[in-house]
Amino acid sequence: MKNDYLKKAYLPNPVIAEDGIEYVFMEIMLYGETLESKKHIHEIYRIFSLLSGESYEWKLEKGAGFYRNKITEMVKKLKNDSKCGSLSKIYKKFSLDKDIRDFFAHNDFVIEYEKKRIRYYKKNKNKDRIEKEISFDKWTKMFLYQTELCCQLYDKMKDRRSSFEKDTGKDEVQVTIPDNEGNFREATLNYWNNNGNPIFHF
Repeated sequence: MKNDYLKKAYLPNPVIAEDGIEYVFMEIMLYGETLESKKHIHEIYRIFSLLSGESYEWKLEKGAGFYRNKITEMVKKLKNDSKCGSLSKIYKKFSLDKDIRDFFAHNDFVIEYEKKRIRYYKKNKNKDRIEKEISFDKWTKMFLYQTELCCQLYDKMKDRRSSFEKDTGKDEVQVTIPDNEGNFREATLNYWNNNGNPIFHF
């Protein structure tokens, strides 16, 4: 069934790109890839872990889904925190919609350009397939918000790394790191600005 409506709606003629459907398709793919990105999810998880007063986790070996769930738990705990509440609200608005990842991964959607909507199926708690839709207007806001926040996050991280020595007046910092036996030890993390490319090394 899903292959039939995909062919009818997505592959009707050779001028499909002019209709803009391919752009929407690429946006959905990028959105889903962000949801699956270990690097991105790990960075968000570490930020909220530190805000929650937990130690920095050097090794994150579980799947992205595990850390997404942990982030959601921490966001709920921090939502009323005077220092972190705003960040929690931003993440809640930014948090990726798992439905989109699922319907893209399973090719269970159709882009209806004339009606300006994305129609897809999902399973409810009873495992029944139900039809849902997202308007192009809502989708555009979701995609742009996510893209802007990703760019802002990594730009800010790069800026802070580059200005570490200027901000702290130091070119090194003491950190606690795990060893191969699961114990922890103090170590010196050195900073080196290599022609504008910030490098941290032990």
